[in-house]
Amino acid sequence: MGVILAAGKGTRMRPFSTHYPKPILPVLGKPLLVYQIEMLAAVGVRDLVLVIGHLGHEVVRALGSGEQFGVDITYVEQEETLGIAHAVSKLEQHVDRPFFLFLGDIFFEFHTDADLKSMVERMHSDRGVSGVLAVRVERDPEAIKRNFIVIASNDGRVTRVIEKPRHPQVDLKGCGIYLFDNTFFDAVRRTPRTAMRDEYEIT
Repeated sequence: MGVILAAGKGTRMRPFSTHYPKPILPVLGKPLLVYQIEMLAAVGVRDLVLVIGHLGHEVVRALGSGEQFGVDITYVEQEETLGIAHAVSKLEQHVDRPFFLFLGDIFFEFHTDADLKSMVERMHSDRGVSGVLAVRVERDPEAIKRNFIVIASNDGRVTRVIEKPRHPQVDLKGCGIYLFDNTFFDAVRRTPRTAMRDEYEIT
């Protein structure tokens, strides 16, 4: 199944996000969220949970039940904006199996469903893996500073994640696509708020 976070206010996109939430702003004539839904549908995901907040009714109006995309969408409103992990933690009753997590305000440069399938294969091939995250090589240090870097071992295991690094030492940048099993919820319950933003984060 899939979870898409679409509750942000998109303050850096104003005035465009004043009347429409950032995740449904058009990219090449199509709402941003539609690209993500189509990606998930292409790998067989049919059940989606969308977390909405700011102007959430506009998201519902734009996407409806999801039938037109071949998926079934459940909407859950985020009442408090306390970080990504907090938003997902409120979905435990709706998530009963491993799930993709997409950040709904990012345009992903995934061109084939093979990218998502490889994430599923990695999780299934290694019983010790509870989560997989997508990364890309980013040559622009300024772009990395606005995101997070991923430090990994030679076999691809994540050893450290640094949010908005001042001096990036590696060029692997997180893409905002994750795959988790249900141990995610136990991990979040044990995770304190971050010192940087006083929120519950997954990085």
